Amino acid sequence: MSALFAIAPVFLIIIIGLVCRRLVFVEEGFWRGAERLTYFLLFPALLISKMSVADVSQVNFPIASAVIA
Repeated sequence: MSALFAIAPVFLIIIIGLVCRRLVFVEEGFWRGAERLTYFLLFPALLISKMSVADVSQVNFPIASAVIA
């Protein structure tokens, strides 16, 4: 269940973007820059922030070492 809560914000952002694009919320030229910003900056920041607060005390050691490496 915690994995679902960890990835839910990512899917929520994707769904919001799709709705905005379908409703022509902004011009078509905006999306190329927005996609690059999301892919190279915002998505990694979201992953790092979620991983930094994750409780890994109950994780099996080989799995934890793979995540850290």
